[in-house]
Amino acid sequence: MRKLIDTGGTSLRSLLATVLTVAMVATVLSVSATPAAAVAAPANVYVGATVVGGVPTPNTPLSASDCALVIQMTGTIADGLGVHEILDPATAIPNRTYSNTEAVQYVVLPGGCSQAIDVNSTYSPPAWDPATGTGGVVFLGGTTLTLNADIDASGAGFASNHTVGAGCDGGTGDAYNSTMWE
Repeated sequence: MRKLIDTGGTSLRSLLATVLTVAMVATVLSVSATPAAAVAAPANVYVGATVVGGVPTPNTPLSASDCALVIQMTGTIADGLGVHEILDPATAIPNRTYSNTEAVQYVVLPGGCSQAIDVNSTYSPPAWDPATGTGGVVFLGGTTLTLNADIDASGAGFASNHTVGAGCDGGTGDAYNSTMWE
C-alpha cells in the first residue's frame, strides 16, 4: 500500500482528523441515491460554531442545498474530541452532543451529499486556524468519489503545544511520531 501519511511530529489531533475524514468519506459513499453528473471537487467552506447546551450552531448561515460534516476539533477524548456527524441538509439540527468549551466546526460541501465528486488535481484543506477554530479537515462526500489526484493535508492539522514520549494518551497537545499506512 502506498504511504499516505508520514506524521513526522504531527499531532495526534491532526492524525485523528485525517482518519475521521477518511471515515466520513466512506460513510457518505454508502448512501444510495442516483448521482448527478460528476463535478470537480468543490472547495469546502469552513464555518466555526457556537455550542450551547451541547448543540452547535454555525456562526454563518448555511444553505439547505449543501451538506456538512460537523466535528469537534479540540479537547480530549473524554471531552468529545473527534465527535462528528454528517448533516444533509447542512441546516439540519445535530443529533450528537458537543463540548460547550471546545472548537467545533462545520465543514460544508457545497452542492449537497448526493453528487458525484471527481478529484482531478491535488486537493488540500486550509491549515488549522486556532483563532476561528476551523480548517485542517477535508470533507468530500458524495455518492461516488473518484480520486485522480492526491488529497494532501500535510501540515494542515491542529498544532500541538508539546510533544509526549512514551505514554501518549491522545490528550490535549499530545504528538505522535510514526509512519502510518505503509
